[in-house]
Amino acid sequence: MLTELASDCNNLPFQRAFDALQFTESPVDGNTAISTLAGSVTNKFKERFQAVQRLKRKVERYWTTSPRVNPTECCRVKYSNGLDYDSRLQTKIDLSNVCVKLSKTAHLDPVHVSDSVAEEMKKMCCRLSCDKVAILRF
Repeated sequence: MLTELASDCNNLPFQRAFDALQFTESPVDGNTAISTLAGSVTNKFKERFQAVQRLKRKVERYWTTSPRVNPTECCRVKYSNGLDYDSRLQTKIDLSNVCVKLSKTAHLDPVHVSDSVAEEMKKMCCRLSCDKVAILRF
């Protein structure tokens, strides 16, 4: 059985491409690699933590402020520009519109976040490596 499987794998284009790759071995300094990795991970968490802290401050400051216009429900948005795949959300989204997705059990008169909070969420999205604003789902 294993011989058959090995034989079948050698006939796959992926396996042939993999077999054709050339590798160069080089020594790695484990301490340096760990320090570099730790620094990178620390920075990613630090950036996200700071973004959440800024959003928290906005929410606390503008909690009682209503938006000028209630956001459109996502199911009612007219998509003007096609949908773009977002790897973070693992789905296609409209990067030019902002909308809300309400739960079926949501209050009949839901409270929406203030314009200031929505703007901070847009900035947060852009700071975290996207150049456009994704759909906000509250």
